Amino acid sequence: ALDAKEDPPMDAEMASILYGLGRSQAAALPMYEIDKAVASLNRAFDYYADVGDVPQAVSVAEYPLPTFAGQRIGVAELIARALELVQPESHEVGRLLSEYARVLAIEEGNYEGAQSAISRALAIARREQDATLEMRTLTHAVYIASWYLRWPEMQSEASKAIELSEQAGDLSAETQVRSYFTANRIILGDSEGAHYHAKAALEAAERLRDRTWLLFVLWSNESLRRLQGDWKAAREFSDRGLAVALREPRL
Repeated sequence: ALDAKEDPPMDAEMASILYGLGRSQAAALPMYEIDKAVASLNRAFDYYADVGDVPQAVSVAEYPLPTFAGQRIGVAELIARALELVQPESHEVGRLLSEYARVLAIEEGNYEGAQSAISRALAIARREQDATLEMRTLTHAVYIASWYLRWPEMQSEASKAIELSEQAGDLSAETQVRSYFTANRIILGDSEGAHYHAKAALEAAERLRDRTWLLFVLWSNESLRRLQGDWKAAREFSDRGLAVALREPRL
């Protein structure tokens, strides 16, 4: 579609194409190429912000991109710009803060700021009776708790998120929270629980068809089998992941 446009000035159609391209890149490219998705989304956001199309600008900024510890890829700045466009404590603020918390905690190392964003996002989600936003925010809270080794908090938040999964219908959030819970069960020595959530995470990831999360879930399953000495099953999961992305370092 971009080729067909033949590089004209930026307009609504071009911004829409870039937004679609950024989402496709985020889902289909391996993690080490995520900067391409960020670049596409930034170009779309700039247009929507410039013309005053706040709903579209917010949609671009809140799109859930993978995060990397200590690697700033520009997502925090994108969300911060979007927060300046919306009304304080609005539903849009809740959606943006949910993503902002994850980025602050992992990319920026700002645990306190992330916790504040989580609390505000959850309050808005419950006020608006938005189960999807609540589950997504709880999922981010689980990720943050696991990253900072706060296992009791992680278990509590994960249980709440999983309870909401059927009502929320968010495959991405379900894939993530079950993946994190798998790691939690492995660390705490709960083999049965780890197997249950690893299987559920893989089923959700296969339905989601997002390369980043499919690779993460295959790695989680491989890790579980390897730690139990089931080398054949571990190799099968590893090979499945390498067939998707040969350069995936964890596999």
